[in-house]
Amino acid sequence: MLIIATLCNPTLIFRFTAENDSRHPTPNSLSYCSLTLHVDRGAGFATVNLCMDCFFGSYQRSQAEARQKSKLVSFRIPDLGITFKAPFEGGEDHTDFASLLALLEFIDLNRKLFGDKSLQIFGGNVRIVEQVNTGSAADEDFAPFLAKALQYRQKYHYSLDWTSSDNNPALRPD
Repeated sequence: MLIIATLCNPTLIFRFTAENDSRHPTPNSLSYCSLTLHVDRGAGFATVNLCMDCFFGSYQRSQAEARQKSKLVSFRIPDLGITFKAPFEGGEDHTDFASLLALLEFIDLNRKLFGDKSLQIFGGNVRIVEQVNTGSAADEDFAPFLAKALQYRQKYHYSLDWTSSDNNPALRPD
């Protein structure tokens, strides 16, 4: 889906473009983060990004690396060139919640890096995404993690969507 609107005044032409982001397909929704503002001043266009994509996830470490902690929790913020990885032990949901909370704490401690941009967060664990989006913990053990994620959501009003492992840069071992 592509939406284009053009607004004109005597000196500037504003063209707004919004489209579904094929890297992060979400059925029946339009990602506001794909919104781009082009300002035509006669000679060219200026693009203004209105949001910042952030990615989180966890993955199994190689046997050689996993002496005590078998997983890595990770987040990546490509627009800032930031990658975080830390050894962690736990099941898939536990490590993915830990990764999301590490990302949210980083955002909280470094808010000036994000300016006024909206936050679009992507993770590959659909259970975690659904729990945060519905506000309902599937397992009571994760209720404190969910409560913390929801506190950050009230503070920063981030959106959270699922993305496939292939499209999640936080899961790349580089």
